[in-house]
Amino acid sequence: MGVTEHFLITGTARGNIVYHLLAGRGVVNEFRHEDGGITRLFPQPEGTRLVFEDTTHQVHLYNPVNDQVLPIPGFSGVLDSMLWDCADSNVFALFDSANIHCYAYHPVTINGPLVSELCVQSKSAGLSPIVLHNGQLTGQLKNG
Repeated sequence: MGVTEHFLITGTARGNIVYHLLAGRGVVNEFRHEDGGITRLFPQPEGTRLVFEDTTHQVHLYNPVNDQVLPIPGFSGVLDSMLWDCADSNVFALFDSANIHCYAYHPVTINGPLVSELCVQSKSAGLSPIVLHNGQLTGQLKNG
């Protein structure tokens, strides 16, 4: 489940992603992911895109405007957490136990929309990511 200013977004074990409008208390978008149930989802603050993980541990980017699902390349670990960049809504980072994977969503290219991997960086042990802003990650270590 995810919440933005305007939407409550739910994912189900049957693979449904449902956008509920908070103001009107109605369903405004429903999508069925055929490759597995939805285990986790991470909406962009505006709710115009979200990253989700399915029961096969695959991670995807979803666009509710056109129901497009894009694969996220190069990520094969177990997803620990995820952050959207506060300054650039097309940039996000995925975290597994050992690495930070940074990505950019390109809505318009000559080959159509795609997600590209920007970099992979090893993650300090015990790092809890807090915010990603303008490409800079702020986090907290277990020892303070």
